Amino acid sequence: LNHRRDSAKLVSREPHPSHESYTTDVTDETPLPDEQLARIEGIGLVRLSLAALDERSRELIRLKFTEDLSYSEISERTGLKLGHVGYLLHHALKTIAAELAKTGVAP
Repeated sequence: LNHRRDSAKLVSREPHPSHESYTTDVTDETPLPDEQLARIEGIGLVRLSLAALDERSRELIRLKFTEDLSYSEISERTGLKLGHVGYLLHHALKTIAAELAKTGVAP
Protein backbone atom coordinates (compact mmCIF):
# COMPACT_ATOMS: atom_id res chain seq x y z
CA LEU A 1 0.00 0.00 0.00
CA ASN A 2 2.81 2.45 0.84
CA HIS A 3 4.46 1.63 -2.47
CA ARG A 4 1.31 2.67 -4.38
CA ARG A 5 1.07 5.96 -2.45
CA ASP A 6 4.71 6.76 -3.13
CA SER A 7 4.38 6.06 -6.86
CA ALA A 8 1.15 8.09 -7.03
CA LYS A 9 2.95 11.07 -5.42
CA LEU A 10 5.75 10.85 -7.97
CA VAL A 11 3.34 10.68 -10.88
CA SER A 12 1.32 13.66 -9.64
CA ARG A 13 4.48 15.80 -9.27
CA GLU A 14 5.59 15.31 -12.86
CA PRO A 15 4.04 17.82 -15.25
CA HIS A 16 1.66 16.38 -17.75
CA PRO A 17 3.11 16.58 -21.31
CA SER A 18 -0.03 18.23 -22.68
CA HIS A 19 0.33 21.11 -20.17
CA GLU A 20 3.55 22.28 -21.83
CA SER A 21 1.57 23.63 -24.76
CA TYR A 22 -0.35 25.95 -22.41
CA THR A 23 2.69 27.96 -21.44
CA THR A 24 3.55 30.84 -23.72
CA ASP A 25 6.18 33.49 -23.50
CA VAL A 26 4.28 36.76 -23.38
CA THR A 27 6.47 39.79 -23.94
CA ASP A 28 4.97 43.14 -24.74
CA GLU A 29 7.34 45.38 -26.66
CA THR A 30 5.09 48.43 -26.24
CA PRO A 31 6.86 51.08 -24.18
CA LEU A 32 5.28 52.00 -20.88
CA PRO A 33 3.40 55.34 -20.76
CA ASP A 34 6.18 57.06 -18.81
CA GLU A 35 8.74 55.82 -21.35
CA GLN A 36 6.58 57.15 -24.20
CA LEU A 37 6.27 60.51 -22.46
CA ALA A 38 10.02 60.70 -21.86
CA ARG A 39 10.64 60.00 -25.54
CA ILE A 40 8.18 62.70 -26.63
CA GLU A 41 9.74 65.19 -24.22
CA GLY A 42 13.20 64.28 -25.49
CA ILE A 43 12.16 64.87 -29.09
CA GLY A 44 10.73 68.24 -28.10
CA LEU A 45 13.97 69.20 -26.35
CA VAL A 46 16.03 68.24 -29.40
CA ARG A 47 13.75 70.36 -31.60
CA LEU A 48 14.19 73.31 -29.26
CA SER A 49 17.96 72.89 -29.31
CA LEU A 50 17.90 72.73 -33.12
CA ALA A 51 16.01 76.03 -33.12
CA ALA A 52 18.99 77.60 -31.32
CA LEU A 53 21.15 76.92 -34.40
CA ASP A 54 21.51 79.20 -37.40
CA GLU A 55 19.83 78.17 -40.66
CA ARG A 56 23.02 76.82 -42.27
CA SER A 57 23.82 74.60 -39.27
CA ARG A 58 20.25 73.25 -39.18
CA GLU A 59 20.52 72.44 -42.88
CA LEU A 60 23.81 70.60 -42.37
CA ILE A 61 22.31 68.60 -39.48
CA ARG A 62 19.31 67.74 -41.67
CA LEU A 63 21.52 66.60 -44.54
CA LYS A 64 23.73 64.52 -42.26
CA PHE A 65 21.13 62.86 -40.05
CA THR A 66 17.87 62.97 -41.99
CA GLU A 67 19.19 62.35 -45.49
CA ASP A 68 22.15 60.32 -44.17
CA LEU A 69 24.66 62.02 -46.48
CA SER A 70 28.42 61.75 -46.07
CA TYR A 71 30.56 64.83 -45.50
CA SER A 72 31.70 64.74 -49.13
CA GLU A 73 28.09 64.50 -50.37
CA ILE A 74 27.14 67.44 -48.15
CA SER A 75 30.15 69.34 -49.48
CA GLU A 76 29.07 68.73 -53.08
CA ARG A 77 25.48 69.71 -52.39
CA THR A 78 26.23 72.88 -50.42
CA GLY A 79 29.41 74.03 -52.14
CA LEU A 80 31.27 74.14 -48.81
CA LYS A 81 34.75 72.70 -48.48
CA LEU A 82 34.88 69.21 -46.98
CA GLY A 83 36.84 70.30 -43.89
CA HIS A 84 34.46 73.19 -43.31
CA VAL A 85 31.47 70.81 -43.37
CA GLY A 86 33.09 68.76 -40.60
CA TYR A 87 33.94 71.88 -38.60
CA LEU A 88 30.40 73.30 -38.87
CA LEU A 89 28.75 69.98 -37.99
CA HIS A 90 31.06 69.52 -35.01
CA HIS A 91 30.18 72.94 -33.63
CA ALA A 92 26.47 72.49 -34.36
CA LEU A 93 26.48 69.23 -32.39
CA LYS A 94 28.36 70.90 -29.52
CA THR A 95 25.69 73.64 -29.46
CA ILE A 96 22.91 71.05 -29.37
CA ALA A 97 24.67 69.19 -26.55
CA ALA A 98 25.05 72.42 -24.57
CA GLU A 99 21.36 73.28 -25.05
CA LEU A 100 20.34 69.80 -23.92
CA ALA A 101 22.66 70.03 -20.90
CA LYS A 102 20.88 73.25 -19.84
CA THR A 103 17.65 71.25 -19.59
CA GLY A 104 19.30 68.47 -17.61
CA VAL A 105 19.50 66.00 -20.49
CA ALA A 106 22.86 64.28 -20.67
CA PRO A 107 23.85 63.78 -24.33
